[in-house]
Amino acid sequence: MGRTGEPEEAAGLVAFLCLLAASYITGQTVAVDGGATVHCFSPPGSGRS
Repeated sequence: MGRTGEPEEAAGLVAFLCLLAASYITGQTVAVDGGATVHCFSPPGSGRS
């Protein structure tokens, strides 16, 4: 996405994880990074593209 995410963009996941429907989800790391992890995004100025 090429930008820093806004708190509102992560709020939906946080709200879901607070629900009883998410009670079976434990010990997970959920990346809320606009797809950067999947697409090997490098932050601006890191020297990698």
